[in-house]
Amino acid sequence: MKESFRIWFIVEISLFSAPVALVAVLIPLILSKGGSSLGTTMFMVSMMTSCFMAIFSVINLMLFSFSNKAARFKKTTIASLVLWLVHWLATCTFLMADYGVKALLSLVPVAVVAHLAFISKAYFQSET
Repeated sequence: MKESFRIWFIVEISLFSAPVALVAVLIPLILSKGGSSLGTTMFMVSMMTSCFMAIFSVINLMLFSFSNKAARFKKTTIASLVLWLVHWLATCTFLMADYGVKALLSLVPVAVVAHLAFISKAYFQSET
């Protein structure tokens, strides 16, 4: 891997992992304050779970794309990314209603996952 590409890769993965990990860590802090309805609590718990699963899936995609590892957990990876995408886009919709254009920054992790899925499209086409 060329050095310039390696630096871009680190920046791109940081753009994904920083907000997703931050959301996964902040949710228990928000829930510990109490006062949330059952529906909100269930959404936040499933959002936290999907964030952890998305990080696992992105690690699998990176290992496949850049380390020539065999495609593992293909169905789990796809399901995890779809679940995370649904939760993340639902949250982005609420943010855009409140914060407008500033909330477009929350779409950066979606763009990173889309780019990673594009460069590792053989992962989704491989036989497991």
